[in-house]
Amino acid sequence: MRDRIDKLLKEQRQRDREIETLKSRLLSAQSEDLLSGVKEIQGARVLVREVQADSPKDLRDFADRIREKLDSGIVVLGARKDDKAMLLCMVTKDLVSRFKAARSSAAFQRCWG
Repeated sequence: MRDRIDKLLKEQRQRDREIETLKSRLLSAQSEDLLSGVKEIQGARVLVREVQADSPKDLRDFADRIREKLDSGIVVLGARKDDKAMLLCMVTKDLVSRFKAARSSAAFQRCWG
């Protein structure tokens, strides 16, 4: 019985890893598509989009991938899950002195209501 439980747990962990890998591939492909929507505002490249994300972690992973490909800029992503809004703002290191993510995020939240 114990061996059977261990086997099932091992299979479950393997499936979880496969799901994470597939999510990562999907996010990578979607982030490429989103980069075409980058706009320049006050000398900074800015991307503002609503995306599909199941959790704040997924939204953060998505924004990280976009930020890596953007090199320099601001990424603002929003998502809906179970009638709740998730909002994330990331600023690349070179722009942190000009734009604070927390301030930018607060301004976007006021707009979202």
